[in-house]
Amino acid sequence: MLLFFLDELRASDALAFRSESIRCGNTLFVSGQGSQHPETGAPAGDYAEATKNAMLNAKRVLEGQGYELSDVVAANVWLTDLGMYTTMNDNYRKFFEGNYPARTTLGVSGLPGGSKVQVALVAGKGPKEIVYPAGAEKHNRPYSPGVLTSDTLYLSGSVGLDPETGKLVEGDIATHVDRTLKNIGGVLEAAGMEFTNVVSTYFFLKNVDDFGGINETWRSFTRQPRPCR
Repeated sequence: MLLFFLDELRASDALAFRSESIRCGNTLFVSGQGSQHPETGAPAGDYAEATKNAMLNAKRVLEGQGYELSDVVAANVWLTDLGMYTTMNDNYRKFFEGNYPARTTLGVSGLPGGSKVQVALVAGKGPKEIVYPAGAEKHNRPYSPGVLTSDTLYLSGSVGLDPETGKLVEGDIATHVDRTLKNIGGVLEAAGMEFTNVVSTYFFLKNVDDFGGINETWRSFTRQPRPCR
C-alpha cells in the first residue's frame, strides 16, 4: 500500500486519512513515518537526526503491535535530498544488527510536514532467510537483496547495475530496464522463484517521458496474468 498526500494536506490531518499500521495474518504494514521528534514533534535539524527520528517513530508503531525491528522484512525510505544518502545509511544501519530487511530508497521533492526522511516498514513473524543471487558476495550495505519469509519474497529496489563492473549500464531506457529485470531475476532464482511468482512491482522513473520505453522489455520477462504495477 502506498500513501499519497496532497500538497495542501496538513501533517496534523494525515492520520484522519490513514491507519498507522494494519496487520494481515502475521504481517504488519506500517505507514510512512516522518522525521519529526518522536516526543516533541519538532522538525529534525539535519539528516542524521531526521533518519533517527523516522526510525524511532516507526519502531514505536512496531512495538505498539508487538513487533520488533528484527521482524522487519522490507522498508521503503524517502529522502528529500539524495545527496544525504550516505548520512541516511550510516544512521539507518544503527537500528539493525546485520540481518537487514530488503529496502527501496527514493529521492522526492518534498514530504508531509516538512520531513526530510520518511520510512515505511513491513514486518513479519517467523523465520526469515536472506537471499543473495548466485555468485554474489555478501556486502556491507544496510539492505538485503531479498528476504524470504514463509512463502513470500520481499525484494529490494533494483537498478541497471552491471553485476560484473558494479557500474550502471550505458544505453537507453530499454537497456536499463533489461539489466534491472535480469538483476531481479537473479534474486528470484536464488529463492526458487521466477517472474511468474511476482504479484506486485513498482517502476520509478527519473523522466516520465521514458514510460513508453519500459513496456516491451517488461512483456518479454512476464506473461499473463502479469503482476500489479
